[in-house]
Amino acid sequence: MTTTSTLLTLLAGAIGMLAAIWWLRASRVQVVPTWGNGCEPGDSEASQRGWTAGLIAASMTSGRLNAQAALLTAVSVALGSIGAIVGQLAP
Repeated sequence: MTTTSTLLTLLAGAIGMLAAIWWLRASRVQVVPTWGNGCEPGDSEASQRGWTAGLIAASMTSGRLNAQAALLTAVSVALGSIGAIVGQLAP
């Protein structure tokens, strides 16, 4: 194994771990209703609107984190593959 191959492999592993952390963060996004004053309104329709807005915001945050994690995973796989090829081609 060459130094380049080893470095690519280590970098791929580090980026893969970073992707795992991003997916963990995406799975832990909390739903926070958007009621403005922090107190649930007495009107059930207004309460439902707050929960719906909170769900949409949480979904958008989770989706953004998932997309970033997927991109990091793709980079990790590419680096790992290049590292394996470099390792095989080295004399």
